[in-house]
Amino acid sequence: MRRIVLVTEGSPEIALGHVYTVLSLAGECRRLGFEPLILAIGELARTVCKKHGVEVRPYQPEPEYLSNLLADAAPLVIVNVRQPESLDMSTWRSLGFKVLVMDEFGRGTIDADYVHNSTPIESWQRSSDGFVKTFNGLSYHIVQPEFRQYHQRQKWIRPGPKRLLVSMGGVDRTGATPVIARSLDLICPGKIERVLFVLGAGFLISKHANALTNALADCGYDHEIQHDINDMWVKLFEAEVLFSAGGNTLFEAACVGTPAIVLWEDPHEEQRGLAAEQAGFARCLGSGATMLPQDIAPRIEQVLDDYTWLGQASQMGKTLIDGQGANRLLSELATVTGIFAND
Repeated sequence: MRRIVLVTEGSPEIALGHVYTVLSLAGECRRLGFEPLILAIGELARTVCKKHGVEVRPYQPEPEYLSNLLADAAPLVIVNVRQPESLDMSTWRSLGFKVLVMDEFGRGTIDADYVHNSTPIESWQRSSDGFVKTFNGLSYHIVQPEFRQYHQRQKWIRPGPKRLLVSMGGVDRTGATPVIARSLDLICPGKIERVLFVLGAGFLISKHANALTNALADCGYDHEIQHDINDMWVKLFEAEVLFSAGGNTLFEAACVGTPAIVLWEDPHEEQRGLAAEQAGFARCLGSGATMLPQDIAPRIEQVLDDYTWLGQASQMGKTLIDGQGANRLLSELATVTGIFAND
């Protein structure tokens, strides 16, 4: 069985979004009859890939290292790193590989044959000029296979008190989570059934962890804190509204039919939140770092009361992100490259 090569990175600073995307692609590669080999940047990325049973090696760009490692690999490398424009692809070229880069922001110049960008923001997508093919838009958004299974389940958002999920990324650098916790305590009693806070490893060791503990110490709603989640698809499906900073969780929620409230951390997340709002599956309320609980609370309550919009947003999210992005990408790559079909 020939190998297909994927490059990714993950660390406490940038979290694991790139890694999980590549792991999803690795599963699709196996279904096509290829054995995935992941070249990982960062110890955290290597640890997680090993945990998922995928062959993983450290990424080293030296020609001799790669040549020995990739002797039996198909001549295609899929790259998903935070700054693909800074990665030198010349070694891959010298070894005869075609390059697919998973891009996000459309910054700088990248040396690639194919470009994937599943953002809903057209200005971040690259034109087809200079590339053999581009794969743009939410239909190519890649999620773990379990999200695809939950996408197929019927989602029903009930009238009355809501189940909420707060997941502000692996780090939540600006501390929006405790602000949301205090905001929810200002909402009319009886509108919240339960709140699940999913915390990343970076948040647990940050100064904001104590602020969240204090915010929840005397709150008036039922709540739970979890971390090291290995079934996020279940948690998102069970929730009726997600609170997100605008990262990948926003799109995973859409896939299973859960509307989102975006309280963004960085400007690029604001743009994603606004694009998701325009697409119809989220409401972007503002900056989680700068807004006060008393300002956020009435706007959250307004969303929770809008039962018609919640139902429409649930259906719109599932329409736009169907969980088939990995299969769609690799199937179309098979057509344009012939690599999968001929090996």
